[in-house]
Amino acid sequence: MLFTTLATLSLLLSPISAITLGRASGFGVFGNAGTTNAGSTTRVRGNVGVDPAACGSATGYGAANYAAFYCPASTQSSNAATDLAIARAAAAGATPATPISGVLNGVTLTPGIYSITTTASLGGATLTLNGAGTYIFQVGTALTTATGAIVALTGGATACDVWWYIGSSATIFAGTVWKGNILATSGVAVGNQAIINGTVYAGTSVTLIADDITGC
Repeated sequence: MLFTTLATLSLLLSPISAITLGRASGFGVFGNAGTTNAGSTTRVRGNVGVDPAACGSATGYGAANYAAFYCPASTQSSNAATDLAIARAAAAGATPATPISGVLNGVTLTPGIYSITTTASLGGATLTLNGAGTYIFQVGTALTTATGAIVALTGGATACDVWWYIGSSATIFAGTVWKGNILATSGVAVGNQAIINGTVYAGTSVTLIADDITGC
């Protein structure tokens, strides 16, 4: 009984294994199947990349929209695609996870691994992440926000230590203020004038409209 108690306590106190972007560090946006920008005021405060096979599907960007663009047949893009896929798999498989509701309105969480069986949503309200450390969210299917949704960081929490594994697609509505790296299995659509502090990675395509994105 004592051994079981100590083993359980050790598990609870063990630090969460770190996830890294590896060679994708410095990318703000990466779409395996392409990326489209529909706003001249979009600012990706980092690099934009697509899988080398999808270079023709990167449209709407000008030099003022990003730090650097990697394609075609770019070693940087190939390496970033590999390491982003590794990061996504690490986030999806992190354990032990605490099940939580997919409705995130008004919720406050501390560092940990959280699993949401199906969809996750954040309405016109605030999700607060309080405390320094790693946050991993495992969303079974889709993530959707409403206009004006906010992810707030307090108590030493930092955006680059927040990881959102999305089992399908992510839709970030207009005016959302989002914190953390989005690692989606399919597409990511970012609405007008959203702010994202973190890297946006899509297994398919990323679409932007006059957004401000700061990569990790």
